[in-house]
Amino acid sequence: MLAARFIDAAAADRALAHLRHRLELGSDDASLAPLGGTDQPTDGSVVLAGRFRESRVAAVRRFIEASGGVVVTDVDEGWTKPRAGPASSAPSWKGREWQRTTGGSRG
Repeated sequence: MLAARFIDAAAADRALAHLRHRLELGSDDASLAPLGGTDQPTDGSVVLAGRFRESRVAAVRRFIEASGGVVVTDVDEGWTKPRAGPASSAPSWKGREWQRTTGGSRG
């Protein structure tokens, strides 16, 4: 996962279009979003975020920086996926307390 901040939304849009075309990305592989939370004022900046093959990340980073973006996150996608393990050991939120799927609870 790589994410970059663009002050110029039009530049971010052009960069995304170029990356989608050049790298034959699917519609879910990269996208744009306003930078900031719903309760924060925005200065018009946007973030371009996407999943790119590891072999292409360095070239994508150079292109984004040359297009006016500043890379703010570059994380191996393996770190963003849920950890493997039995589903019954994962706690879940049940009202006011954490419970394991076997019925136990954590305060």
